[in-house]
Amino acid sequence: MPKHWHDSIRIQQPADMRAGKDEIQTMDIKIEPADDRHYIVIKTKRWAFEAEELEDFIAYLRQLCQSADQAVNEALSSTEFPGCDRMRLGVK
Repeated sequence: MPKHWHDSIRIQQPADMRAGKDEIQTMDIKIEPADDRHYIVIKTKRWAFEAEELEDFIAYLRQLCQSADQAVNEALSSTEFPGCDRMRLGVK
């Protein structure tokens, strides 16, 4: 699991066979907070996956969200104010 959480990541790879010869493929991944968890927002013009890579990529994204949830919960655990216990992610 990633040790540090960032709200966005940019990854790049060389062009695949179907893309333009000099096209660098870029994917921006943003982790956005929602009510009681985080969501993944992916922005890319083109990104090619081999089928067997997709499961590993999904697992990586899931870890990013879990890391973001944990970072928020740790921050809220170190802060005391009325009602802060109800703001921790996953707590209703």
